[in-house]
Amino acid sequence: MSVCDHYYGKIFAHLAGGMGITALSAEYSNLGSKLIPGSPIASAFVLFGITIALIFGMNRAPPGGILIYLLFTAFAFSLGQTIKPMVQRVEKNRQLVHILTLVTGLFVGMMAIGFYDNQHILGFGPYLLVALLGLIVAEVVWFFISTPEQYKQSQSYSALFGIILFSFFTVYHTQVIKERAQSCRSEVRRGNDPNYPVYSLLFLLDYVNLFTDMSRS
Repeated sequence: MSVCDHYYGKIFAHLAGGMGITALSAEYSNLGSKLIPGSPIASAFVLFGITIALIFGMNRAPPGGILIYLLFTAFAFSLGQTIKPMVQRVEKNRQLVHILTLVTGLFVGMMAIGFYDNQHILGFGPYLLVALLGLIVAEVVWFFISTPEQYKQSQSYSALFGIILFSFFTVYHTQVIKERAQSCRSEVRRGNDPNYPVYSLLFLLDYVNLFTDMSRS
């Protein structure tokens, strides 16, 4: 059996596993808040740094080995700890099921567009990345120059922009996966095995970002 067989099934199996670990981490673990006790903002920055480091580690780890799955598990757990405060807030407001339903429907719908569209969004990757960097820079700058009340009021606008942006990212990443599936066998002949855990991160991050932006809107 080729490593390229059941390509999409393997992607979605890894995505389901990553989502499960992230959800369990956000719901049942409180390890992230203990990194720097008494300083939730500092703990959040540390968690963010750990998450980024794990992404780089996964991209350097050889596919198919135990190391990539250990890093994948650690990443999904760290991601769950990162979004835990937001999950707790929407649970307190009894909005979690509603938001998850909306996010899942939007996510599946945008993936369907990505599958059925004839790769028209694939060329927009650099523009989406620039838009994402612009959003991050704007958020950081506004955080430091605005008052807490002004920053809180602006969140609905940035959240709406984030929902639109990550909806397009979901379409784009779907078409990236389609292209990789089509070239999988030729890549294997060149010695490049598919890295299913890393590829599934594209969708996992899209879903989590849609969830966080929907929770802020």
